[in-house]
Amino acid sequence: MGLPPSDVHVLELENKTQVRVFAIEFSKYLEGLRWIVSNWFLTILRPFLAKSNDEMMRGFIKPVFDIYVDSMKKGDNCIN
Repeated sequence: MGLPPSDVHVLELENKTQVRVFAIEFSKYLEGLRWIVSNWFLTILRPFLAKSNDEMMRGFIKPVFDIYVDSMKKGDNCIN
């Protein structure tokens, strides 16, 4: 976010095979976290989130999770 303290990490992938492996593993990771953007969990969180954060979670973050994980399940790699 650019606010101290903030760490920056860089992942360098040297070839398409590494990118493909990363994309698959990242998709599995997101699938495990999908409950965080589920409707039931966001409903529980709503009283604790600002309206703008709730809208961002429902209107941007959740669809990104859904699109990425679902497309990877179909074999469509969005990354490369």
